[in-house]
Amino acid sequence: MRLWLVLGGAATIGLAGCAVDPYAYGATSPYDQYGPSGAGQSYGQGVDTGATATYGEIYLDSGFDEDPYRVDVTSGGSIDASTIASGCTGMVSRAPDFQLTYDAGSLPLTFGVNGQVDTTLVINGPDGRWTCDDDSGGNTDPEITYSRPQSGTYDVWVGAFGGDSGPAELFVTELGSDYGRSNDYGDNNDYDRDRGRNDRYDNDRGNGRRDNGGRNGLYGDNGRTYDGGGYPDSSATAAYGEIDLSSGFRGDPYTVSVMAGGSIDASTVDDSCSGTIASAPDFQITYDAGSLPLTIGATSSGDVTLVVNGPDGEWYCDDDSGGSNDAELTFRRPSSGVYDIWVGSYGGDSIAAELFFTELR
Repeated sequence: MRLWLVLGGAATIGLAGCAVDPYAYGATSPYDQYGPSGAGQSYGQGVDTGATATYGEIYLDSGFDEDPYRVDVTSGGSIDASTIASGCTGMVSRAPDFQLTYDAGSLPLTFGVNGQVDTTLVINGPDGRWTCDDDSGGNTDPEITYSRPQSGTYDVWVGAFGGDSGPAELFVTELGSDYGRSNDYGDNNDYDRDRGRNDRYDNDRGNGRRDNGGRNGLYGDNGRTYDGGGYPDSSATAAYGEIDLSSGFRGDPYTVSVMAGGSIDASTVDDSCSGTIASAPDFQITYDAGSLPLTIGATSSGDVTLVVNGPDGEWYCDDDSGGSNDAELTFRRPSSGVYDIWVGSYGGDSIAAELFFTELR
């Protein structure tokens, strides 16, 4: 049980002593916009509010037509949310799962998750404050309501409480929690996962995805790029970081923990590609080539795949060349430049995996 003291209506103080937003239901902490991770870092332990949202972004005006607005995501990641702010729980990814740019009115704004596993919510609001929740939506579903929402950008992460990632539905509504949870997600076998994606909006209504020629005059072009949802975006910030490596690098193999999978069918890249992947790359390496071959591989207890966009702009894919259900690609004469890497899930379920780079094979 959490007890909160209200001071003058300006802030709510938890017994742990951190000031919070009095107009958000959920455990909010007063970190600055980038939290403890810092702004614009290339790789490290923290979340990155400057990264492109993995499952897309949208503009919504108060009173938006398709209420609730729904997005299919995969919960979880490799970062412990408790390192972001006091009161945050679960494991989240480096990049936000979703971004909402909102033009507020007089109505409250609710974010919630319907999931088949225990999920959490982490939100960085327009004022830079972090708001977190675990089970306020009932059962193991989180929910955060801003009773007096601000206009601006909300970066949203859907966390996995026990580290067990799984499919989930994020919803945004001004009509209250009951509307967001009316589809009984996870209990309804007839649920249409394509319903409510809302990617056919007319941008002139303010309910469409980012239009760089339109509403950016109000909020500014903050470096985010449009996520079309059906094709990987090699220009997006890598979800689990990036690094520069030169041939002969120390610490070979270089390894990175990731969550494999996403909502995009890898075969949209090329018929030889398999599995499901995220929109943004999982990792990016900028490589200074020498005479040695470069191997990129992924290992997991599940069935993983690899999708790589090389310095030449070509796509390279693999399923089981690493043995068992592991994926591996070897560039015998690697080019110098940027390699964007996606770790896919063959069965569609997001799974923990280790990505590695080596010249020793």
